[in-house]
Amino acid sequence: MKKFALWQRSKDGSLIRVEEASLELEEDLESWIENDPDLLQKGLKIVGRQLHVEAGPLDLLAIDPLGRWVVIELKRGDLDRKTVAQALDYERCFSALSAQELRSKLADYLTKHRLNLDELLEQRGAIESLDPKQRQILVVLVGAGAAPGLEDFAKHLYEKFKVPISMVLFQVFEPARGDLLLVREIREIETTLPSKDELKSKVSLSAMTTQYGTQELLQRAVDTAKDLGLHVRPWKTSVMFAPASQGSRCLFTV
Repeated sequence: MKKFALWQRSKDGSLIRVEEASLELEEDLESWIENDPDLLQKGLKIVGRQLHVEAGPLDLLAIDPLGRWVVIELKRGDLDRKTVAQALDYERCFSALSAQELRSKLADYLTKHRLNLDELLEQRGAIESLDPKQRQILVVLVGAGAAPGLEDFAKHLYEKFKVPISMVLFQVFEPARGDLLLVREIREIETTLPSKDELKSKVSLSAMTTQYGTQELLQRAVDTAKDLGLHVRPWKTSVMFAPASQGSRCLFTV
């Protein structure tokens, strides 16, 4: 992670160096993300914590604004190759769960937090993602830094397994009065989204725009995005726009 230095302005106008603290807060960070998923990405909804799968307990499970499942793996120190491999093992186990198994594993958490899984997915146009064959999964790794060469390693694994991986790194500072400051850095592996079900999404979207007479408006948005070099990905009831080199990162949807 890029190293930052912070200073705090005191009442007399002088600057006081804010000391860096160690990120030995794995459990606290897990709770902070659970309570405010925007720490990782705006629009995430946490639907599971310490979810048991065959590979072990999955730290956090979320659904993003497009109805994609997000496997979140936290590490107290720097992220390394073992962290990536472990997260992909969790993803493998999670992707194999049947709809019934998934509902069963999430039931207690959803009940406790008064969440309705079907409503969450329907709001995102992704009720079909309960089916393991229709399930799209992202992996987010959270830590205090990243080992050298880790992004190249993650990119290699993406090319093999087609699972988009993001890294969110936090640096912690502790001002004199005892509060904690978090500095966040987001790193995304350069990927293009897999084309699975893209043709079916185009057909569904075309039928919907024809029904509501919005073809011309949507086409203008798509043409403008392409002119700007954005990645355009059709979904069942929407179009996602993303950076050309980070196809899994949603900038906005129409």
